[in-house]
Amino acid sequence: MNRFLQAFLLVGVGIALGAWLSSSQGNGKKGHTPELEQARLYKSIRPCAEPTSEEGKTFSLAADVLEQNLRAEGLWLDIGVEKFLAHGFYRATDKGLPIPVCAPQSIYSRAGKVITQRRGLKGHIERYQLELAARIPDPSPYIVDRVGEVAFSQEPHSEREWPYRDIRPVARSVLANYGKHALKYLEVARAQMSDEDSLGTSASQIVGAAGDDSDLRRVEMLMSQRLASTPQERILSIDERNRLYELAYTFTYAGTRAIAHVGPVKTLMTRKVKSNATIFGLVDLNPKQMCHVLEAVGDFKALADYDYCQDPKYPYPQ
Repeated sequence: MNRFLQAFLLVGVGIALGAWLSSSQGNGKKGHTPELEQARLYKSIRPCAEPTSEEGKTFSLAADVLEQNLRAEGLWLDIGVEKFLAHGFYRATDKGLPIPVCAPQSIYSRAGKVITQRRGLKGHIERYQLELAARIPDPSPYIVDRVGEVAFSQEPHSEREWPYRDIRPVARSVLANYGKHALKYLEVARAQMSDEDSLGTSASQIVGAAGDDSDLRRVEMLMSQRLASTPQERILSIDERNRLYELAYTFTYAGTRAIAHVGPVKTLMTRKVKSNATIFGLVDLNPKQMCHVLEAVGDFKALADYDYCQDPKYPYPQ
């Protein structure tokens, strides 16, 4: 298969995958803020598979396409490739859910250089562009600032496909993924962090990534207070669950230095949370996503205390 045809198919895959992911995330009703979107792709806490030779070639081809046009962005070819790189590969398995393919960091470093050289991410930044930016392991100050402009915009920043979705929390989680590269935004994030909504919890993620132990203690306190405000026997609603999840993901950005502060995560893991079972309504489940938080901070001893973490068939709340 020649490289032009490969590139054409790559673009088609990128656009189709982007459309499928957007449609699977809701109908964009007015007033709706994407609850857990900011934590889905930016700090990977799911295992991934090493790319095969062919998968590696496809990633490389995507970077080649971007490098062919350093003078401008926005061409349909670029858009498809950017969507592909934003979402990556998912490989089918015989054990249920497809598994993501590990994205080669060198490919995303190349993409970051292209974006910086041609002063990309101009105009109205879309969510897929934030998702691509999140994967860049060594973002330039230019890229960090373009993401920061969205993250701390005074007005909601919406997607064109879903105009009622404010994706500022997505941008804030991207900054958290940048760690110390986002130090410029630490003080404004400290001022805005809270457990009230996704803007506040995604600000806490920046603080966890770029701040110090006193910041982690503050996140620990926010989680503890929210948990204490609901009776132990009560099932946590989806909104309550999401705010707690988002705060807990702060610790994954801090890594092993957060191990002393994950007490509220362990408390949450003893509770049941509501999960959307589509046509079957809501069901009650253990918060299995929190198992990956303990993994991320290296608290493997505590992880062994939760049977559902060891059970591959136990579902993740949706």
